[in-house]
Amino acid sequence: MNISFGALFKLANQKLSRNYWRSLLVVLITAGIIQGVNQLSFGLGTFFLMPLVAGELWYFLLIVRGGDPEIDVIFNPFSNYWPLVGANFLASFFSMLPMLLAVPLGIAAVLLGITQYYIAAAVLAVAALLCWIPCIVISLSFFAVNYILLDSPSTPMMDALSRSRALMKNHKLELFGFNLLLMLIGIPVVFLTCGLGLLWYLPFCSYFSAAYYDALVLQNSQRE
Repeated sequence: MNISFGALFKLANQKLSRNYWRSLLVVLITAGIIQGVNQLSFGLGTFFLMPLVAGELWYFLLIVRGGDPEIDVIFNPFSNYWPLVGANFLASFFSMLPMLLAVPLGIAAVLLGITQYYIAAAVLAVAALLCWIPCIVISLSFFAVNYILLDSPSTPMMDALSRSRALMKNHKLELFGFNLLLMLIGIPVVFLTCGLGLLWYLPFCSYFSAAYYDALVLQNSQRE
């Protein structure tokens, strides 16, 4: 059963309208801390502060589920630090594995480029497709990893990855389409407002993501 983009959009906008200023503050706090740590850690802040990223997801998910969390709930996932960091590292690693396919093709393209320019260009195009398409597919399958670890903190890392893959079965193309639609909505919103639209768009996307995960869980429980 497909999940309705319109229903998710309506729910996300409704939740944002009712909780706008606190939602914006959560996004700004998270972004500010990560940006500050990135300046001191050569861009590694996002990785080491993955529990904070998860905390932001948790805040929006609680509101989608009808809760009224305090802002400091975004720091709660630090109590589950290593599973969150480890699971996200593994998800990123597995998502990037197809890039290894490009190595021999890239070498071949370099060698062919010396004498056969057009063939080399074709080889590079094939390498790009072989890499990025499976990378995107795999990354979509791990969409729910953080949410699963937030819902069930005792879940082992590999189990979280497996459960996310199972939850996303038959939904990867759907999520990809939803992300494209959100991007098409966001581009004019941001550019036509000279960037001020981000103050609406960023928390809206967080609500949309949380609503989508909740819809997946509900649909999965109905199948069982």
